[in-house]
Amino acid sequence: DAASASIYGSRAAAGVILITTKGAKEGDLSINYNGEYSMVTATQWAEYLTDPYNYMTMFNEYKWNDAGCPEGGDYQTYPKDYIENYAANNAMDPIEYPNFNWKDNIVKNFANQHRHKISVAYGNSIIKTRASVGYENTDALYEGSNYERTDARIRNNIKITKRVSADVDFSFKHSTKEDPTVTPLQAANMYPSIYLGLYPDGRVAPSKTGSNSLGIIKEGGQKTNRSDLITAKFALTYKPVDGLDITASYSPQYAMTKTKTFSKAVPYYDAYDTNVILGYLSGHNTTDLTETRSDYNSYQIQAVANYNKSFADAHNLSVMAGYEEYYYFHESLTTS
Repeated sequence: DAASASIYGSRAAAGVILITTKGAKEGDLSINYNGEYSMVTATQWAEYLTDPYNYMTMFNEYKWNDAGCPEGGDYQTYPKDYIENYAANNAMDPIEYPNFNWKDNIVKNFANQHRHKISVAYGNSIIKTRASVGYENTDALYEGSNYERTDARIRNNIKITKRVSADVDFSFKHSTKEDPTVTPLQAANMYPSIYLGLYPDGRVAPSKTGSNSLGIIKEGGQKTNRSDLITAKFALTYKPVDGLDITASYSPQYAMTKTKTFSKAVPYYDAYDTNVILGYLSGHNTTDLTETRSDYNSYQIQAVANYNKSFADAHNLSVMAGYEEYYYFHESLTTS
């Protein structure tokens, strides 16, 4: 509306929502703890025909259709005998004839998640304080992914004199997000099982010409994102006469983000000779390090006067005047 636009300017084009953190009450002393532990699991997975028989049969049909359905060309890529004897050959030589379960090797049955929060509130006739500290830790359904967050908040309302009061608020949040350099869920669902992800001894296998998300999440490095956010508010309110409130406030904010991607070269070796390198996994031919750091700070200075008066229980007068100053600075640096 016009009142919000007069103070917030273009930032109030879609309206303004003001959120006030819950404060303590006079005579209140309380300590609360809230804890939560949960196990996250997928409710349902899409079903794909990735088993050896169905994959090779349907791949042949795709190639046959693509070639214009020539007579006698039903087995464009995989010969009939190769398909029919694949299960028996797999039992004798699982390296040359893999039946690798990508989903079981990539996806965990469940991921752990736990949250904790402690809050303390106290109030008397002079000061009212409410403080809280929280912690959260969440794993993903695959190896190498985790989110961790710590936050703290405190709000103080101080009665200085009968007509003067102050508000001092502070909050802090630190979070860390770790991930592998690839997201492997598509591979877990759609990679054909005729491509080997790991050798029986645990070494990384070539899969299909080096396309191996499992090998990358195990040995391909890590992406780490760390962020810190600090906010504060200092406000002073003066009530010279009944119905008139004059408030001046200063609200600074600081944020820092650091993203580091350490991508490692991942070679794959011959199945039987561990000294022979056959190649490197796709996108991981070299070892690289990339870092991005972003910092920004801002502050908001406000002075607002509100006057509200009722006359004869039938008339109301409301007047507001305000001033705001807003500053924002941001810089970012990327190096590799």
